[in-house]
Amino acid sequence: VIVGYSPHLFAAFGAFMAAKIRRRPFVFEVRDLWPESYIEIAGDSASQKSVRVMRWLADSLYKWSSSIIVLAESNKDAIARRGADSGKIIYIPNGADPKMFTASARTDNRRNSVKVFIYAGAHGPANGLEILLGACQELEQRHEERIKVLLVGDGPDKPKLVARAKQLSIRNLEFSDPVAKSEIPALFSMSDCGLMLLADTELFTYGVSPNKLFDYLAAGLPVVTNVPGFVADVVTKGSAGICCAPGDPEALADAMIDMVNLLSVAKCPFTGGPDYVASHFDRDLFVERIDTCFKNLLG
Repeated sequence: VIVGYSPHLFAAFGAFMAAKIRRRPFVFEVRDLWPESYIEIAGDSASQKSVRVMRWLADSLYKWSSSIIVLAESNKDAIARRGADSGKIIYIPNGADPKMFTASARTDNRRNSVKVFIYAGAHGPANGLEILLGACQELEQRHEERIKVLLVGDGPDKPKLVARAKQLSIRNLEFSDPVAKSEIPALFSMSDCGLMLLADTELFTYGVSPNKLFDYLAAGLPVVTNVPGFVADVVTKGSAGICCAPGDPEALADAMIDMVNLLSVAKCPFTGGPDYVASHFDRDLFVERIDTCFKNLLG
């Protein structure tokens, strides 16, 4: 079985061609909807020619695939509306490996006066990190000295974000290079809260399944998120953190202050993350679905 992924569509098309040449089943895993994601992020600047090409390619891959895996359940309907056979669409979300985090016990930082809020992931247009810079500036204007923000990762917007933080003289924010996946548990064990942030777009309300969210929860980190819909539902149902309005630096700053108040005075009440991941988003739970899918394709 040969699997192709989006983004981006040309990589998935290459996988389809490999499957066709080798006469193997082709599985299309839709990690992000394209061109929908491009349109949401680019807005009025979106190239109509690019949209048409991506639209044709996406619809063709839906048609040519033997099976379609979606990470966000709402994408099943979106793809079916494009004419794809709904019977070959399978929902298998992202998840986490709880065993990865058992070796790194959470550090008890209740006595530390400064709490570390970590963002670990891509620094791109979809992540809306300029909102975080605005929140950090707001915290400094309020003379809030108990919060330090650590951004770990890379992406096309990182140079611009670093330059903007320097221009604004933001001192409670630190940028760090990407780290290997094996180093994430130790990094999280020394942090106090995970930041799950995305740009304020309608598509991200139900059309995402963020890896970093499940890693935060599996590591036992409480979460502050500005992503409504699916992400907010996971955080709320998992008793794992605080949700705030999207696209609003002041609301994000308020939520971070609420979190640091809870972290400073008592044991944080948002401890349900590990159990919720183990019950609903443990990667082992999804192995059987993938195994069944591949076996059916192979007869």
